[in-house]
Amino acid sequence: MNKKRKTLVLSMLLALGSGAMISTATAQDTIASITPLSFARAIELASEHAPDLQVAQAQIDQAAAAKREATGNLFPKLHADIEASSSSNPLNVFGMKVMQGNATFADFGAGEFNPANPNVLNVAPNGLNDPDDYQNITSRLQLDVPIYNGGKIRGYVKMADAYMAAAEKGKAYKHQKLILDTLKAYEGVRTAKAYVDVAQLGQKAANAYVDIARKMYREGLVSKSDLLRAEVNLGEVNLKVTEAENFLNNTLEQLRTLLGRPETNVADVNELVTPEMSGGVLSDYRQEAIEANPGIQALQKKVEASLAGTKVAKADYLPHFNMMLRQEWNDKDTLGGDSSYTIGGVLKWSLLDFGTRSAAVSKSTAQMAENRAALRAAQDELSVQVDKIWRDVLLASEQVAVRAKAIGQAKEAERLERLRYEQGISTLTQLLAVQTALDKARADYVAAHYQETMQRAALLFALGKLDLQYLDTETSAPGLAKDL
Repeated sequence: MNKKRKTLVLSMLLALGSGAMISTATAQDTIASITPLSFARAIELASEHAPDLQVAQAQIDQAAAAKREATGNLFPKLHADIEASSSSNPLNVFGMKVMQGNATFADFGAGEFNPANPNVLNVAPNGLNDPDDYQNITSRLQLDVPIYNGGKIRGYVKMADAYMAAAEKGKAYKHQKLILDTLKAYEGVRTAKAYVDVAQLGQKAANAYVDIARKMYREGLVSKSDLLRAEVNLGEVNLKVTEAENFLNNTLEQLRTLLGRPETNVADVNELVTPEMSGGVLSDYRQEAIEANPGIQALQKKVEASLAGTKVAKADYLPHFNMMLRQEWNDKDTLGGDSSYTIGGVLKWSLLDFGTRSAAVSKSTAQMAENRAALRAAQDELSVQVDKIWRDVLLASEQVAVRAKAIGQAKEAERLERLRYEQGISTLTQLLAVQTALDKARADYVAAHYQETMQRAALLFALGKLDLQYLDTETSAPGLAKDL
């Protein structure tokens, strides 16, 4: 029998798809499009679409690159270069010849030296003072070795480490915020569906009241005004159903937008998500939030980065010493030629800069003070939030229990009032008032259930624990309608 039903459903899909025939692949796509949307899948889709997470990842990549750059400055750097030049400047020409190992006595004017000339020492040699154009090609390898820079380079490495850790904590914070927003939208759809259920239950009751009033009017037990009143009430209830359906469509659009408008039937949310509550006293929650909230941790890392920045600025007060090893070759027209090497060390100690260094240190110190103040402010604000959310969680849990009892009492009151009206010992006004109270009790229960879920999630978010492992999901949950 099940096989026949599946065949029938597939046949209907094939017929409706194009009016004549559609391919089996199209039918499979249609079936896939109504696959229930689990909360885990909703998180996955939202993460792929979220611009905030993309920005956070880009910040991590930038910080990682900055760390690699800073770390690279700890090691020697090898440079290779080739320089070609041509000159008729006497000093340059003589220098080129010396570097090539081609200098001769003739370059000093030896050919123009005449011992018989009593003024020979005052003769200006043309070959030295007015040489012809000369060329040189220098190929060079140079190794720059950092020895000591007052801790400046290592300070940059620590700063980059801190900024990368801050970026990672920032991404974790944004990811948990995304989970909170997704839960709000996901649970919002379930809640909107429950409001539709509430409105439809009221609609069912209103239709029943019209039938009862019409029957009693025909039997002469009530006046026509009761029938008209029941019909007006039905119209108002129908309007509430439309409003509830519009609210559902709005929440669906919000969820669809959050998920990047996927090719998925987001209306079919099929899981009841319940944030876990570990229990504990308020002081424990405060301490846990301060220690584990990724937003607070990101600010702590920024304080560490500013502390490293202060050390970097202070490093300019200390001497810097670096070495250089160079090997070069010089020739007139080819690579290679005469070789030479140079080994040197440079000790640099800035003694006077008219306040430049002190200004840089003051700037870094002020930045560190600002970051510390921001951290303290965030910690204080988080403590206040935890206090409020913790009380709201307890209140929401109590409200759910009270609203559930109120539904049971309102149902019984409506049943009794309906019997009294049918027996002619009550009025339609009283019956409608009781039904209104029942509708309100149901709506209040739906709202209380939503508030409890979101307050629990907000507490987990404050504690830095809003993750799937702390969110219980009930697959194929019947929704709130079962409790209404």
